[in-house]
Amino acid sequence: MVTASGASRRARSLQSSLAKGVASSDPQPSPLSAEASYKLGAALWHSRCHARLQGDLLLIERSGKQEAAVSLRGATINFSAPSSVRIHTVSSPVLTLQLSSQDEAQQWSLALSRSSKGTKGADHHLQALQGKLEDFQSLKESAARTEAELQRALRQVEQAVADLREGEKKACAQQDAMQAQLNLEAEARRKTEDQVRDLEAKLAAELEARKSAQAQVTSTELKLTSEIAARKSAEEQCQTLHAQLALELEERQESEKLGRALEQELASESEFRKVAEVRVRELERSLSAAEETAASDRRRLVAAEARLTAEKDCRKAAEENRASLENRLASAEQEIEMELARRRAKECMGCTSEAAGSLVATS
Repeated sequence: MVTASGASRRARSLQSSLAKGVASSDPQPSPLSAEASYKLGAALWHSRCHARLQGDLLLIERSGKQEAAVSLRGATINFSAPSSVRIHTVSSPVLTLQLSSQDEAQQWSLALSRSSKGTKGADHHLQALQGKLEDFQSLKESAARTEAELQRALRQVEQAVADLREGEKKACAQQDAMQAQLNLEAEARRKTEDQVRDLEAKLAAELEARKSAQAQVTSTELKLTSEIAARKSAEEQCQTLHAQLALELEERQESEKLGRALEQELASESEFRKVAEVRVRELERSLSAAEETAASDRRRLVAAEARLTAEKDCRKAAEENRASLENRLASAEQEIEMELARRRAKECMGCTSEAAGSLVATS
């Protein structure tokens, strides 16, 4: 009877300590609320709402009415740049919150993560305390069974005083067995507590690893944003280069047009040069004819000198005539040279025809 009452007192003290542990392990995070837009699951569009964090519940309200309540127990919180927070839970689709700024999104991500982690720790502690309560309840039941057996033994003792010693031996053996059972149960409880502590240490290590992974993800997102900005600047430089190339192509096309115009001018000048050369050849032929006539005149003068040797007056007249002819020939040659110079200087065709007419007149 004493053992059963002690086990019941221990069970009641364990229940009170369990209630105190649950009350102390249930942190109440500071309330948080904001105007945001949300998207649930595979929805295509975001909807405006008023989000409010209350304990381990995320409340979604629209037009003053509660639209949804998401439990954060066992939830995974991910921050998505620039201002989105994704909430993954086991029993509901993915909830995406779109905040007004990046700082506000980071604040919500930290608050949701704290609520999720706080509920996870409280669950583990509550499970451990419930396991201890079940152990003590089993002890209480075994004590109750022992009490019933002791009562039966006492009735047997009252009925048969002769078998008192044998009953006492049996009771002692039963008490020894119960003590051994209690010792075994205490040892199993200590092992369970050690396993719980090991699991808590592993959970803490996993939480640290998750924090480091989240830090790596944020650094990777920052690197991606810097690479995107560099790619945008490179695209802008490419666009400026394309514009410069287009301007150069236009300038090249204009230079090609100018080159074709110059080629046409050169072709017209070459044709003009050919015509001038033809005119010069005609002048040269006329000059040769004039020289032949001059030679014939010289022969005639020689014959006249031979005939008129005795006649000095005729001779002087012939010499004067010859001198005049030579002067004319020299002037004709000078005019021909001047005409050639004029042809080479690309003068007009009218001057060339006048010089040729004057040359024909002198011949």
